[in-house]
Amino acid sequence: MVVTLEDRVRLYNTGFPEYPDILYSNNWIIGTWAIGNFYKRRHAYHGEFPPGFLKRILRMFPDKKKRLFPFSGTLKRYDGITVDLNPDLEPDFVGSVENLPFEDGAFNLVISDPPYTKEDSKKYGYPHPSKPKCLKELARVTEVGGFLVWLDLMVPRYANDDWELIGVIGLYTGTNRRFRAVSMFRRPGEPEVKPLW
Repeated sequence: MVVTLEDRVRLYNTGFPEYPDILYSNNWIIGTWAIGNFYKRRHAYHGEFPPGFLKRILRMFPDKKKRLFPFSGTLKRYDGITVDLNPDLEPDFVGSVENLPFEDGAFNLVISDPPYTKEDSKKYGYPHPSKPKCLKELARVTEVGGFLVWLDLMVPRYANDDWELIGVIGLYTGTNRRFRAVSMFRRPGEPEVKPLW
């Protein structure tokens, strides 16, 4: 089954009818997500995903089961492989996202929430990653036609040979909090041609 970008937007909108719709327009996914005005972290860890974030992403990508969660922190309850530098968090693999221990094309969905700034990295307790190097390495381990969802304060710099930007969703988690960008990329290759709907 091949799912188009328009299908993915429909999957989201039908799955969350109580939220504002996201849009598909001219081969782009666009919108804004408001995820509460307060959330309590499940763990005392700086880099947790906002509550409900992964549920929203996975609703859009139900067909993508080979999942990688780089910078995974305390993530445990979703199917996929976790990678983090902090061994105390018990990731599947301890190491840098700049040099992953996986074969080429091992995954079809990567969901990443890296340290946004050098100050954030200090809170994690390890060096700030090179985002261009991470994006290059994540492209290597993502199969052609696979996807990367990258949560950050901005759309990261990427190489067109590695990624095609297919959408940006603004993410708001409340007052006095940083407004973030959910950048969605597809690994260039064969286009999605058969609609689900």
